Amino acid sequence: MQAVNSSDYAIAQFRFLQRLLLVHGRWNYMRISKVVLYMFYKNITLVLAQYWYGFLSGASGSKVYWELGVQVYNIFFTGLPIVVLGVLDQDLPDSMSVKFPTLYQAGPNRTLFNFYSFFRWLGAAVYESLVIFFVMVYGYNSKNNAIGSESRVEYGMVAFTLAVLIVNLKICLVMCNWTWVPRLTWWLSVLSWFIIVWLGTTAIPWFATLKVGYDEFGSFLPTFESGSYWLILVIGSSIALGRHFSWNQYQRLFTPELYQILQEVLFVLALSIRVFIQSKESMHYSCSYTQYIIDD
Repeated sequence: MQAVNSSDYAIAQFRFLQRLLLVHGRWNYMRISKVVLYMFYKNITLVLAQYWYGFLSGASGSKVYWELGVQVYNIFFTGLPIVVLGVLDQDLPDSMSVKFPTLYQAGPNRTLFNFYSFFRWLGAAVYESLVIFFVMVYGYNSKNNAIGSESRVEYGMVAFTLAVLIVNLKICLVMCNWTWVPRLTWWLSVLSWFIIVWLGTTAIPWFATLKVGYDEFGSFLPTFESGSYWLILVIGSSIALGRHFSWNQYQRLFTPELYQILQEVLFVLALSIRVFIQSKESMHYSCSYTQYIIDD
């Protein structure tokens, strides 16, 4: 009893330790690894894109982003999906984790959180920030001017939208359990950027009196009405995340992990059950129709 009172954690029976480690322990390791690496990634991507802009502006030190957008970037635009990822994400059901205790080895072996995974995410942030910069400079041209001749404010709107969209789409490739909760938070995060930038630069003139919105006020409509703006959002996101998606598919096909194999097994089983149920229903309807003809 004294040992229990002095300990940080206590369990009533030793058999409870199995589920605590194999299920919740493994889930927690997977979630916290993704959350920590993603937190570094999304901020490095945003900052580096502005750093590359310094080469275009002659290292003038001027900020390309809307200041208010930067201040609420981690709160409104990228905050909710990562919270859901860290709390609810599950790569496999709890029953599979208990039946295959080998899955727990990912934690002691530091498979998901190590120097290699950190520098891999760092490399992804560098690559995607470069994509944002080059797509912004060479892709956005609302007035058919020379390359790189658009205003700083318009470039900032384009780059920030690309950053918000890319880092939020990235979490779609990282999260395993896509229920209605992560879908809702994802849409809220992305749409909040468009709502806030519209309110801050167009709908509320009071922001024009503040330092955070003076230069950007009135820039929403000219930028967002440009066809090239929406086109480069699609092109930039595809180029930035195509590398990650392609590598994920290659790794899953040729060098799959155990949890990925189990995911495929569960998917095939679920698909087979669905096909079986549909075939039973179609057989029931056909039999009912045949009986209807016979009765007539």
